[in-house]
Amino acid sequence: MPQMGGRDLVRRFRGTRPELKVLYTTGFAHEAVSGTDRAGAPDPILLKPSTQETVLQKVREILDHR
Repeated sequence: MPQMGGRDLVRRFRGTRPELKVLYTTGFAHEAVSGTDRAGAPDPILLKPSTQETVLQKVREILDHR
């Protein structure tokens, strides 16, 4: 995204939707530091490349437990 990064976008959305569930994805290991949710828990991150099965499992986990 040319105008802002993912963490900035999440902060902006959480200003009005604090319950927003997030899954960060990156191909860069040094960017593996994600944000935190309203309760202070770290947002999950998925490193690329990943398989469709891995993405689906992670999304299911987030929807079920967060």
